[in-house]
Amino acid sequence: MRFFVTLLLTGSIVFAQETTDEVTLLKEQIQMLQKQNQEQQLHFARLYAMSFHQQALEYFRLKNYTKAISSCEKALEHNPKHILSLECMGMSYIHLQDYEQATKHFRKILNIEPDHSESLMHLGEVYFFQKKYQQALEYFSKVLEFYPNRELVYYNRALTYMKLGKNDLAHGDFSWIIKHNANSVAAYQNRGNIHWTKKQYRESINDYTKAIELNRNKLFHNYYDLRGYETSQQYDIILLQLHASYNNRSLCYESLKQYQQAIDDLSQAIALRPTHILAYRNRARNLMALKKARLAAADLTKAIAIEKEVPYLYTARAKAYKDFLDLQFTTPPLSTSYEANRAALNDYASAINLNPNDYDAYTEKAFLHYEEDQFVSAARCFTSAIRLKPQVVENYNNRGSCYYSLQKYEDAMNDYQKALQLRPKFVLAHRNIARVYKRQKKYRKAIEHWRILMDLKPSLKRELEDDIQDAERYLKENEK
Repeated sequence: MRFFVTLLLTGSIVFAQETTDEVTLLKEQIQMLQKQNQEQQLHFARLYAMSFHQQALEYFRLKNYTKAISSCEKALEHNPKHILSLECMGMSYIHLQDYEQATKHFRKILNIEPDHSESLMHLGEVYFFQKKYQQALEYFSKVLEFYPNRELVYYNRALTYMKLGKNDLAHGDFSWIIKHNANSVAAYQNRGNIHWTKKQYRESINDYTKAIELNRNKLFHNYYDLRGYETSQQYDIILLQLHASYNNRSLCYESLKQYQQAIDDLSQAIALRPTHILAYRNRARNLMALKKARLAAADLTKAIAIEKEVPYLYTARAKAYKDFLDLQFTTPPLSTSYEANRAALNDYASAINLNPNDYDAYTEKAFLHYEEDQFVSAARCFTSAIRLKPQVVENYNNRGSCYYSLQKYEDAMNDYQKALQLRPKFVLAHRNIARVYKRQKKYRKAIEHWRILMDLKPSLKRELEDDIQDAERYLKENEK
């Protein structure tokens, strides 16, 4: 019996042990199934997240940034740490100029992955767009600490240096890009801009020329491949870059007084963008330098036909019409000096009508009126110029000369005196004051100003000595 009991007890123990093993095995199987289920759920969550992310990218490509954000939010519901969706949201907010939200999403990525280079770079861009250039610089430099060969980051940092006025450092970054990528049009273009600001026109021309060569090669190789949306868009970008390079190089040639080369470049720029009024304006300016006023006026007329409400175009064309007189052009429709003058005055009036604060238009119109002996109109224009720039002494002197011609000597004297208050050694004002005193037969005061003039401008001594002798003779005769 005891043996039986022992057997029974032993059997119970064995049975209990077997039961425990089965439970453990079952638990392990359950855990394994749960783990597999979790992995499967995670796998499906990732698939769903990626699906919504792809949808977001399509909306982003179509520039529908609001829908892109909505799709990203759905992706993040399935995978809250989906970095690609967070990045897409941040970029969408940048395009919507919601920089606070953009910053928030890029920082979320950095909490997940602290050295995520794209997020660091995008944060730099966010600060750049907000004109917080020092903060932008810090982020771009931080990216380059982790990834020292990122060309785009060098480019962004160079632009930031330029905004901070650190052109030498920007030049260094653009040069790094060119060294590692000799086909970077943007780097050549921007380095050329830096040379331009330093008046290093030859170096600037070299960089613009390289940018032109690279883009022309791109056009040649891709001429027959314009079927796709992206390719077509790329083609338009190349044309814009070419236009900018020709236009910028023309400014260098103009600064070197190589006007024909500047005109040739501007003709190329106009061929690329026939509606760009600035290229017409610049070509007209170079034509004027070569004394081709008629061609300059024709260019400005084309520009005005494109954009009728740009004041400086009328002012520039008026100057070209005025040069018709200086160069004695007799070409129709401006067959006479009178017609050329009328056309110029009309253009100045148009410029002033479009911009009542157009200082140059007032002063140029005033001189033209003065040349035509229209002293009242000239004085009125100088008055408007004085209202806009009251510290320009020449305008007081010029208005005084209008009043003198109208025999309004007191008004003339007031203006000449005002000019002297602003510039005590202004030679013309002293001379004109002496002229008024002479006209009024106040010779002692006239002599006083002639003597000041002799000190200020010794080259006038002989001429002024004659005036002084005549005045002293008059005084002597009238004192008898």
